[in-house]
Amino acid sequence: GITEKHAQLVTTRARRLIDECGFRVWSDITASKLERRLAKLREGENSISLQTSNFYLQAVKQFAKWMVANDRASESPLSHLKCQNVQTDRRHDRRALSVDELRWLLTTTEAGPERSGISVSERALVYRLAVESGLRANEIRTLKRASFNFTEQPATVMVEAGYSKRRRKDVLPLRAD
Repeated sequence: GITEKHAQLVTTRARRLIDECGFRVWSDITASKLERRLAKLREGENSISLQTSNFYLQAVKQFAKWMVANDRASESPLSHLKCQNVQTDRRHDRRALSVDELRWLLTTTEAGPERSGISVSERALVYRLAVESGLRANEIRTLKRASFNFTEQPATVMVEAGYSKRRRKDVLPLRAD
């Protein structure tokens, strides 16, 4: 039920960590060696965040779980490992734009040049759609004319399940203006 892109990302993360730990056969895999490598990746100038560290850990744990589920191994040496608390290492906290920031964005966009073949007024409208609906850039890219229903009150926009982050069809109301 995942996308090819996501499967590739998880595979790449698991392979990187397995290679960097020097695991060549199943019996080489140890929780302590994996934890040491993740700790090392979280240190230094080009360190990874706790969130990214957790993604790497989850990728290798998924591989180990798959090995057990497919009778290629009797048990996972990693099943007991827990993710780190990402609240202690927030590098990129997301927040809503303030009203002043949104006004600045829309004003600057409308005064700027055309980009990627999209007029300034269309780009400003897309930014408003993103802010007011909460849709992500990739979800907005998938929208078609048929995704919008202006006959309902309120008007709605629909994101198909295959493109929604939650993997289910989302129908969101649009503001009248």
